[in-house]
Amino acid sequence: KGRDQLDVPVAAPSNIDLNLRGKRSRIGMRLWKVGVSVLKSDLYARLNLEKPTEGQIEAKGYPKSWISFPQIDEAYFKQLTAETCVMEKLSSGHAKYVWKKTYSENHALDCFIYGMAGFYVLGANKWGDEKWGELLNFYLV
Repeated sequence: KGRDQLDVPVAAPSNIDLNLRGKRSRIGMRLWKVGVSVLKSDLYARLNLEKPTEGQIEAKGYPKSWISFPQIDEAYFKQLTAETCVMEKLSSGHAKYVWKKTYSENHALDCFIYGMAGFYVLGANKWGDEKWGELLNFYLV
């Protein structure tokens, strides 16, 4: 479930299933709260990275935060960048950052954000080169 106010990519899950006595069950369904603002900011920062030169790629490879896309049509990228973060002034005089739609369809953005959340839930953001190599060998064999 998306939450704008979270300051982490994914918060600890909460148990939402109830047992026959009306108490929360520890073995049932769990709800993960997703910090959509954090993940959208992360995605937009990655999309703004400059492509490394051929020399940089040969020397160091792509940066760890680099996102590579296959040949995809413009409509996908319009959806992926369908929101922008703007500052709104509250009646109290304080400022608040909110995400506003700039394009009517944002399905690609939502899917990408929840995919990133799944990445964090799995702990894949902490995997090293050895783990990624194992997965690559497992799936390519």
